[in-house]
Amino acid sequence: MISKTMRVALTVAWLAVAVALLAVPVAAYGQHWGIFPQIPAMFVSFRVALGAAALGVLLGVVALWLARFHGWRSRPFLTAAVSSLVSLSVLVLLVERAQQARAQPPGIHDITTDTDSPPAFEALLAERKASARNPADYNPAVAPLQRRTYPDIQPILIDRPLEAAFDQALAAARAMGWAIAAADKLSGRIEATATTTWFEFKDDVVIRVTEAAPGKSRVDVRSLSRIGGGDQGQNAARVRAYSARLRG
Repeated sequence: MISKTMRVALTVAWLAVAVALLAVPVAAYGQHWGIFPQIPAMFVSFRVALGAAALGVLLGVVALWLARFHGWRSRPFLTAAVSSLVSLSVLVLLVERAQQARAQPPGIHDITTDTDSPPAFEALLAERKASARNPADYNPAVAPLQRRTYPDIQPILIDRPLEAAFDQALAAARAMGWAIAAADKLSGRIEATATTTWFEFKDDVVIRVTEAAPGKSRVDVRSLSRIGGGDQGQNAARVRAYSARLRG
């Protein structure tokens, strides 16, 4: 028989796991419906999930300690072990995500393959003026920080003439699921908006296609968040993913 204390510990532990798993989705949908503000919803829900997972681990261990009297092959012990393992797994995933976010330098929300002469926004300027907190102008002070943090982000060279390279760049942008705002083949400029999955943060992307040499083209990409001082590596990941798709 499972004691009342152990039953309470297991019940609360499973409830804590449920909270840990549901905190982020509930907050995400809440901000979609206008119940929660966007940025606080993301950070608060993550902290709630982290705390709930830690509580689940603690109570799972308590249940294991109480179950020792039943023997390690008993149903109470196995139930407590499963609860502890599930809670620990959720906690590890959340801690890893937190460590990844902390590893990103604060203050970077603008990533480009050309830090000397980054592609400029034109078509999206009006929309950014209405909804963005971060300016569209590139801050040169970010360039050395980006080069140290993301040295792999470089211009993309394609063995195709300019027009064919532009078509390839546009097709890759569409394949990324971005909303295309402008595609001007004459100037070699593409502008688009990317929306994140859970909290629907909007980041704007501008792509510039130029001739590198006869029959060869160069593609530069810039990804800029509309809000938030730091992007937790999202813009760099987006530029990398686009580069890989374009080269592939």
